[in-house]
Amino acid sequence: MLRLDAVDMAEPPLWIDTGSEQLIVRLPVLASSGAPSVSAQLSSGLGGSMRELALTPNESRGNLYQLALPLAALPAGSYVITFAAKAGDREARDTLSFRVTP
Repeated sequence: MLRLDAVDMAEPPLWIDTGSEQLIVRLPVLASSGAPSVSAQLSSGLGGSMRELALTPNESRGNLYQLALPLAALPAGSYVITFAAKAGDREARDTLSFRVTP
């Protein structure tokens, strides 16, 4: 079974680093067999694909992936990050919607 969901973590799964103006997302990916392939795609609120986002595996927790999205490069508006994970013949998707304001 492959799941993309929040689990009990010491730090919150989503926050804004005000010093670097980045949206930080930590995504736990749990797979019952094999290492999953994990990806993230940024889209505009209207659904237009913008770019692939880099997810970095956490060295101390193998099931935890992190991305840092610089918000200064995004104009004001609505956005969606689509997360996808695949392990064997199982797939899971989840989305995160957010808004950038001036």
